[in-house]
Amino acid sequence: MVRPKKPETATVIGSGPNGLSAAIVLASAGLATTVFERNPQIGGACSTADTTLPNFHQDLGSSVYPMGVASPFFRSLPIDIPWIEPTAPCAHPLDDGTAVLLEHSIESTVATLDACDASSYRSLIGPLASAFRQLSEDILGPVRHIPIHPLVLAHFGSSALRSAVSLARSHFSGNELKPCLRAWRLTPCFP
Repeated sequence: MVRPKKPETATVIGSGPNGLSAAIVLASAGLATTVFERNPQIGGACSTADTTLPNFHQDLGSSVYPMGVASPFFRSLPIDIPWIEPTAPCAHPLDDGTAVLLEHSIESTVATLDACDASSYRSLIGPLASAFRQLSEDILGPVRHIPIHPLVLAHFGSSALRSAVSLARSHFSGNELKPCLRAWRLTPCFP
């Protein structure tokens, strides 16, 4: 007697971006997929809720996902993902009571910096921002591959491989960006 083949199944624990991505890939491959989430809403550490005041949104986990928006996988989905983008994705308070803000535009960010660092910031970030679509294809692709845009990747690598302190010392002379780079060196929110 031939027993009928049981359908293949998959179980995903967690409905954060990675869990949901895995569930989409598994379900697309034909596996009956179940996602378990301990919280009442999906999103994992990528969730936002009104926890203090009505209409005042707080991130329940991490808050800045610049690479999520750029993800080739997320862009390939036939749905519109509602990314919540703050006015300034990152800010760093300074000892004098002011703050450096990383805005969505280079010029808006430059407006919060020491004047002596404006040109250096533009020359460091401008080429990367202009070629971000090409850069993201290489840095978000498989680890072992022939780069699609080798010159863009090499330009990025020349700065990315340096320590934040070394990068700050070599590019900036003002007092604002140096502490920011030290603080942000472990935070992937740099535009």
